[in-house]
Formats: sequence, structure tokens, C-alpha cells
Amino acid sequence: MEDNLSVIDIRIKLKKNSEELIKKIREDIKKHKKGNINLFPSYFAYMKEFQIPSRKKVRELMMKYLEKEEVEYVNNFWKDFMKDRFSREGWVKKEIIGDYAEKLVKEKLEAEGWEVLKIFEYVNKEKKGWLKFNWEQLEKRNKEICKKLYSLSRWRSCYLPDFICFKKDFFKFVEVKAGKRVKWDKKQLKGIEKLEELGYVVDILKPVFFEKEIKNLLGEK
Repeated sequence: MEDNLSVIDIRIKLKKNSEELIKKIREDIKKHKKGNINLFPSYFAYMKEFQIPSRKKVRELMMKYLEKEEVEYVNNFWKDFMKDRFSREGWVKKEIIGDYAEKLVKEKLEAEGWEVLKIFEYVNKEKKGWLKFNWEQLEKRNKEICKKLYSLSRWRSCYLPDFICFKKDFFKFVEVKAGKRVKWDKKQLKGIEKLEELGYVVDILKPVFFEKEIKNLLGEK
């Protein structure tokens, strides 16, 4: 039993876990350099996996046992990751690519005979200030589903898909994903899960981009 461990046993276990942690970080660095993984586990994930008491302790172990170059590699990754994630330029690029992906999907669906409606729209389409629930258009098409979607949209733990598509008396939801790798927000997954629980069809569509198309979109050479 864990409660019966002596101080010596606890220290031995902590030492073993610390060694396993460092080994795992080194493996992750190698995998990342080879392109086998795109994202390092967070300090919290390392804490949980190896029972390290705090993020501060994880950092201390890294500084103590990793080579200087290894520490710099991990630190530089997180610095670049956070800069890309929270920089305005990074968000603008994601918005441009996301809008293009939605445009391609919408055109394809309309060619197949679907009436495609955005579930949320920007209040100011020019400046993209903030999103609002598109209840006016949805209510014209189907009052009952409009009420259910409005109720779900008020539920903080879930996001709704990009489109709702109608064809005669049938409708389905469509979530558009752009880029080489699909990135999911937990709230997106929760929203899809709730819709499927209600018996609705949710399609996930990921249009294929060519590198040249993306560069043209972003105005890059």
C-alpha cells in the first residue's frame, strides 16, 4: 500500500520517477527533431505521468539532469509555440486559411444541392469584431432546431459546428477543419457529442490545400 511506504521507499520511488521523466523528455526531443511528434507534453502532463509534485519540480529536474542544449531546445519550442498561438499575425493567418477552407466546403455542398447556413456569423463582416448566433436565418428555416441550437450555444462547455445544411426535409451539421493536421478543442468535441446524442448527423470535412494555394492566400512568395 502507498500509505505504508517508508521515507526511504518514497525517496527511491521519486528518484526512479525522476529518471524516467528525464528519459521520456529526451525521447520526446528526439521524436520532435525527427518530426514524429508536433507538440511536447506540457509540464502538467509530465507531472501526472511520473507523479512529480509540481511544474517547478519538473523544471528543476530538467535543469539538473538535461544537457544545456536539450533544455534550450524545449524552452525554445514553448517560446515559439506561445508566440505563434497568441500573436495577432498567427491568428490572422489561421482565420484566412479557415475562411478559405469553409468557402471550399460550402461550394462543394451547394453543388451537391445543400442549402448551407453558418450557425454563427460576425457582427461586422469587414472587421470581424465578434460572433453572434445566426438565429434570424436559422429560425426562418427551422424554428425547432433553432431553439435547440440556441440552447446549446448558451452552454459554456461546448462549441457548435460551422454549418447546418438543409436538403428538402433532411438536415445535417458540418464541421470544417483546415491545415495538415486536425486540431480539436475540447469544447468542439463536446458540441459534436451533444448533437449526436440528440440524434443529429455531424460530418467533419477537411479540404485538401496545396502549399501554393496557402502562400497565395497569405500573400507569401
